[in-house]
Amino acid sequence: MKINKLKKGDLSINMVIVAAIAMVVLLVVVLIFTGKFRAFGQSMESCGNLGGECVETTNAAASILTQKNSCAVARGGDAGDYIVHTNTDCNEKEPPEICCQRIT
Repeated sequence: MKINKLKKGDLSINMVIVAAIAMVVLLVVVLIFTGKFRAFGQSMESCGNLGGECVETTNAAASILTQKNSCAVARGGDAGDYIVHTNTDCNEKEPPEICCQRIT
């Protein structure tokens, strides 16, 4: 009768698979609890903390170019002078507003 003994340093494929799955689960748990995994809860950021200002717009769901034009009309300059931040506290205001940050 032959008994299969693992030699020093031998790992079964099952052990490797279990270890890989455990590492993935651990990584997901760490990402969730550190707030780096946005799929489990998008948080609103403050427009002011991003260096921008809330600007009224007629259509907050418009294209980025239209939103940049709204920033330029409200604050002066060209549309290319602005970054529009999404998912900020400006989105919660009525009438709708967008967060404009001047980059030049």
